[in-house]
Amino acid sequence: MTTINSSLDAILTELDKAQPDTANIFKNGADKELYETYLMCAYRRANAAKYHLSKVNELLTAAAAKAAEKAHIHNLENLHPKLTITKSTISVSETRLEYAYELVAFLTAIRSALDFLATVCSLHFKNLEADSIKTFIKLSSQGKSGPLLEEITKHIDWITFIRKYRDQMIHRVIIMPKGGWFSTASNGTITTTSYPVLVPAAPPKFALDTRRARMLDEEMGLPGIMETSTTISVTNAAGKVSVLTQTVESDAAPGYVHIEEFMNANLKSFEQLFSEILARLIELKFELATLI
Repeated sequence: MTTINSSLDAILTELDKAQPDTANIFKNGADKELYETYLMCAYRRANAAKYHLSKVNELLTAAAAKAAEKAHIHNLENLHPKLTITKSTISVSETRLEYAYELVAFLTAIRSALDFLATVCSLHFKNLEADSIKTFIKLSSQGKSGPLLEEITKHIDWITFIRKYRDQMIHRVIIMPKGGWFSTASNGTITTTSYPVLVPAAPPKFALDTRRARMLDEEMGLPGIMETSTTISVTNAAGKVSVLTQTVESDAAPGYVHIEEFMNANLKSFEQLFSEILARLIELKFELATLI
């Protein structure tokens, strides 16, 4: 399986072999240094995105541990010793902006990686300067084709999507992801589960961020959550109920996606594009390409 690490190693090996020549795009050693620098910038931005994904996974792991610690609240014998309690539930939800901060940083890193990759590609075309992937998006929309642009056009739907999602998050709206946990105790059986942290599957729409809007948002609870609770119990001849199994499951409703799944899928989309473009760069042998 090709990874961005192996793709980078492969092109750097070929770059070391290349000598400045009129047959390639390098007039001198400085051109090679600049070329490698742009490649490394794209690679490091991808690693930055991977870092922000790892931070989100750390937050999720910590939230699950916190939910498990709270399970002792449902020790029914200690809640109200003088009362006969057969079932209790507790649901906790809270706004977790740290997830939004990591998502914004992730999207910014991906966008920057795309722009650096576009800059590398532009060096293979005469009289074409690009410091943004937008230049190649425009060429693709004009029906142009050719090496490197073919790879970009193949992924144009994803590129357009991730740019729009990032632009919405940076310029127009800050989403407010929510986290929390749910616990239920029934006849001595305690089940605790963490709610998934969800984000819009499509670029988020503008939303007000006022005190009134936040108050109403808090009253709505956890948007996008679909919850399923299952309890299997038996009752003996004396009427005593015993819980055999008890599960509580939460998942994303249509229009929402788990934040870690969203980030992981889009990181993989970039890595696929990165690997395909670097494979074509190696094929070009650092020579000029032509758009038609």
